[in-house]
Amino acid sequence: MARTKKDETPLAAEIRRATKALKPQRNAFIQFLNNNIEARENVRGLLALSDKKLAASQWRGYAATPPGSPLEMVLHAFQAETDIPLELPFFAMLFYVSGYLLAQGVKVEFGGRLRSLETWTILLAPSGAGKSFTSSLIGRHAPVEAEFPECVSGAAFFQAMQDHEQKGKPKLWFQDEFAQKLALIETAGSPLAPAKEYLLRAYDGNPIEYTTKGRNGTPQVETVSDPRMAVLGVNTDEGFYKKISPESLVDGFAQRFAYVVAAKDPTRPMIDFPIYDEKKLDAAAEAAFARVQSVPLHPVYRIGAEGEAAFRKLFRELFDGDVPESFYRRAMFLAVKYAAIYHILQGKANDEIDANDFGWAARLLAMHLSDAKKMLAGACSDLSRMLARVIELDRDYAARGEELKAWVVATRVHGIKTSAEAKGLLALARGQ
Repeated sequence: MARTKKDETPLAAEIRRATKALKPQRNAFIQFLNNNIEARENVRGLLALSDKKLAASQWRGYAATPPGSPLEMVLHAFQAETDIPLELPFFAMLFYVSGYLLAQGVKVEFGGRLRSLETWTILLAPSGAGKSFTSSLIGRHAPVEAEFPECVSGAAFFQAMQDHEQKGKPKLWFQDEFAQKLALIETAGSPLAPAKEYLLRAYDGNPIEYTTKGRNGTPQVETVSDPRMAVLGVNTDEGFYKKISPESLVDGFAQRFAYVVAAKDPTRPMIDFPIYDEKKLDAAAEAAFARVQSVPLHPVYRIGAEGEAAFRKLFRELFDGDVPESFYRRAMFLAVKYAAIYHILQGKANDEIDANDFGWAARLLAMHLSDAKKMLAGACSDLSRMLARVIELDRDYAARGEELKAWVVATRVHGIKTSAEAKGLLALARGQ
């Protein structure tokens, strides 16, 4: 005789209720993919990045650092004096250098358009890795300050942007525990949700508007003409994966950020660094920024014939046809910004971005691509397994001249329970 809910023990009832509550959310990501073409393209592109290609492009540390550059000076100091992952000082330096160039009004001409050099980066690292310590130490020697405030609403975010513009200050947004902010920005109905539109327009360099009620009740439109900003968000890797939904990670907004996944260096164990010599670290950061500021700047940098040829070569070779075009284009625009930043980091006084600059940019871009795949794997580790099984089934059925149906996927792929989920995976597997 079957047991009824009335016969359940309290523990069994609690397990049943918890399981029931989880079921609608368990594969929400797959159902989301079924309804979102851009998300399917982003996931498919990231998962399709060749492991062989990525393994050959592990440009960690000094492989993406010009010898003798201000960047190398800081990395050497952090390597010698701390156990902090080198990605932390590396990208803190890039953040402040890009902010300095933004403040100086420096641009690069590319494709008939002037582009500013601000960067958007999300840096993930283990708890206790030294994220705040590193950014604070490097920031106190930078020629610009990351003064963008902590905002709890879209209105406050707009006000902060407007205040910076009116005071002529560059917008540098450094945010610890970035996952919490990103989740609020991505949540419809959240007080911070309007900031998403502001950031999307800032990314493209387009003016943003905010409508308020005037004293007599008539609408009054406030404008930020130049919303461009440099962004560095840091978070623990584990906390990021728990807080941010896979759906958010593959939509168009999240894909505008470059991702970095840092790990502890096993050759520099914590036990070997009981004290960080901040005097030496300060001296390295101070000297590095003095070097950066000594480089003559041009209002506009151009890409010469050699640099353009290098870009075209990079454009053809770095990716394959599985990478979605939107993701592809954004990554290549970042390569142009990085090339200009590397040009200045190498102390070059001329205004022509060359093939060497694009070579360094390519190495750094490869690091981002590798880490984007790690990030996606960390956020939805089961997806690759299920997708591989669907692809295998689809090939088997096609070889027999049959069409794989969603109900077969639902019965033969562990973890898939509904037709909607099965259709989402089929669409992802078939490139639809």
